[in-house]
Amino acid sequence: MGQQEVIFELSEFLLVKAVKSFGESLRHTMQRILEEVDASWIDWAKGPGRHLSVALTGGGATLPMVKSLAEGSIEVRGGVVQLQPSLPFPMWLKPDHAELEDDYSRIAVSLGGARRLLIQQGEKATVTAGDVMTTPKLGGYYQKGPNPS
Repeated sequence: MGQQEVIFELSEFLLVKAVKSFGESLRHTMQRILEEVDASWIDWAKGPGRHLSVALTGGGATLPMVKSLAEGSIEVRGGVVQLQPSLPFPMWLKPDHAELEDDYSRIAVSLGGARRLLIQQGEKATVTAGDVMTTPKLGGYYQKGPNPS
């Protein structure tokens, strides 16, 4: 039996039941994770004009079903959170390390994996603005105006 070349379009591939199921499982997992995040983060993200920036990393970051995780909105804790993809490469790295751009998504995964133990040892992070209802007050002695020399 000889080899046969088969060509089909991306749109056809995305309609394959297993491919659709994979995309749905990614979205479901994302929603489940967001349901477990400290409520202050989600409450902040639900605010008007706000969105959740989604950083897509790893070798699969450019797959259509993965890219869709950063588009549109998602329902979390009874409210809707708008999603937005973060930049694929941080602007602050470009001036000094532009050579890392092509490898950044894999590097980001490695760095995240290296910090996993540190994250697991810590407690939940909370928003530093969304759940704060009063004006922050600095402690100590501060001076206004020009510095006397």
